[in-house]
Amino acid sequence: MNDSVDKTANIPLVFQHKGQEFRGIAAPLPGCDDDICYELDITLNDQHIGTVYCGKNMKWKIRGAADQELVDKIGSEIALWYE
Repeated sequence: MNDSVDKTANIPLVFQHKGQEFRGIAAPLPGCDDDICYELDITLNDQHIGTVYCGKNMKWKIRGAADQELVDKIGSEIALWYE
């Protein structure tokens, strides 16, 4: 983990997916462990998307999300933040 990262700070999200640009934040929920937050509240393009969480085998999920590729992209961006 990057020691200079504040695990309680919002994570900026900026990425492209299927030709669309997404901008937003991933806000860590209370109860993060010492290294990484595995449950974050996601807002993209001024819309609340839901809570992303890391399940078994490091698979990121958002309950009710129809586009798993988008969820995977969000999870990748979060993981990159903590490197």
